[in-house]
Amino acid sequence: MARPIWFSYAFPVAMFLSALQACFALMIVAARRDSARLPKILWGQIWTLAALGLVVAMWVSGDTLSGTAIRRWITVALSAKYYAAGWIALWVLTLLFCSLTLRHPLSQLRRVLLVLSALALCWLMRWTLLIQVQTVPKFNAQFNPYSLPGGTDGWLAILGTFGLWIALLIIIRETLNGLTRRLQHG
Repeated sequence: MARPIWFSYAFPVAMFLSALQACFALMIVAARRDSARLPKILWGQIWTLAALGLVVAMWVSGDTLSGTAIRRWITVALSAKYYAAGWIALWVLTLLFCSLTLRHPLSQLRRVLLVLSALALCWLMRWTLLIQVQTVPKFNAQFNPYSLPGGTDGWLAILGTFGLWIALLIIIRETLNGLTRRLQHG
């Protein structure tokens, strides 16, 4: 049985919108300085951030099992208050860097700060909703603390997944290179 916070149609929408705004940020930092598409990408990120803010606000304030669980979690757990403040701060910071980059698109520093804040927002949302929410009681009334151990079931496992992703990228790249060489030569 899933956690009460996951009982919402807003959960997958918020996950999608947070990933989409991070994708826009990566496109912004990768775009050339003289790109005519840069303002369109920036406006896409601004609209995505606005939609994300609206979805999260409706989700948290909604009269649903999920909205009630989030509000109770924020009132009970001090760490939940910090996570909520982090969401708001990173959302505002990302929106600020978007508007600054829209006014001064040639500044590479602002674009890098934009992508860092957007990725931090995306990561914090996933950490809060997928990992930290495990501290919300499922069947009991006690507080269930979660800590990330250093062994193979913690930080080492997270680092191991980066190695798997790198291996997957190498395999895909080499496969595509092999296919394109075969198409070029016959």
